[in-house]
Formats: sequence, C-alpha cells, structure tokens
Amino acid sequence: MKCRIAVWVMVLCMLSVQSIGAGETPQYHPVVISQAKREESDLSDHENRKVQEECDLLLNALLPFAHNQLKKNGLFYPFGAVMNNNGDVATTALGVEFASAETDKMIDALIRVHSRLASEGNIKASGIAYDVKVTLPENKKTDAIAVRLEHASGYSVVVLQPYCFGFLKKLILDDLLAQSGTHEVFQPSVSD
Repeated sequence: MKCRIAVWVMVLCMLSVQSIGAGETPQYHPVVISQAKREESDLSDHENRKVQEECDLLLNALLPFAHNQLKKNGLFYPFGAVMNNNGDVATTALGVEFASAETDKMIDALIRVHSRLASEGNIKASGIAYDVKVTLPENKKTDAIAVRLEHASGYSVVVLQPYCFGFLKKLILDDLLAQSGTHEVFQPSVSD
C-alpha cells in the first residue's frame, strides 16, 4: 500500500522536466534546498553551506536509485542512506521480513534504524526515500519521490520530485520541490 500524503510545496529549484528512457542517464545537479525553513541555529555561513552540501550528497545518492527502480519496476520500496562522521555515505534498506509490510511501517523502521545510529553518534545526516501521492499548489494530484533529509545540526527538509509515466512507460520527472521537514532521526536537545 502506498503512503498517501497531501502536501503544499514551494518550488526551490527549477530544473527542466526530464524524460528518462531505457539506457539514458539523467543529469543530476546540486539541489538548492537551503531556502527551506531552517531551525534557528548558531551555525556560521560556512557551516550552513557544509550542512547543505552534505544533504545534497545524500539526496544525490538517493534520487538515482529511485529513478532506476521506477524505470525498471514502475515502483520502489522505501530505502535510505546515511552519512557517517567522516562524510562517507552508506545506503540502508530493510530485510526480507519487511517484504510485505505497508509503506508506513517500512518508513518507521528506517527512521528507527537511523535514529539508533544518530543516538549512538555514528551519523551526522540521514535520508529516507519513499513514494507518495502529493497535491501540488494548483490542486493537481500526482505521484512523487519523497526524500526526507535530516542533519545533526537541526536542518530538516522533505524534497519531492513529482513523476509520471509517458508513452511506452517512459519515466517523466518534474521539477524538484521542498518543504520543511520534521525531526525524527536527530532529536533536538533539551536545551534547544
């Protein structure tokens, strides 16, 4: 069962619509998501840019896999990626015991795994990708790839990429959208 979420989003990055067919490789660009509402922080501009770059690395690790799965299978199951304290990115996925689980339960399980890694101090950024239904500002309903990004600094955003299938099941990707996220992996400290 797909997770169905209605959201209002704002356009933060305008990319031309991409059509991806078999054998084609899409062009990935750094995503401008720094305009999404950021919690007040004491970070310098340099530190804010670093947080942005780290979240972009996670996003650009997650989107290509989701695109590939959509092209091959017409769907994808929730999966994730984390960045360790050295800046290395590793993917996270669920075991076969979740093969028949509902999407919401899969997302919750990934959040628990990432939260445990964060509470142990092993990661500084988390990303979870999943498929959603969204309502765009012009009241158009569509499928979208959602990527929930969180950083230990307090930054949290959900990036959405609406998509549809065209002639001969060709994947058509629309502009990236973003909205403020929630804090589920990196819990704010009591002093915040």
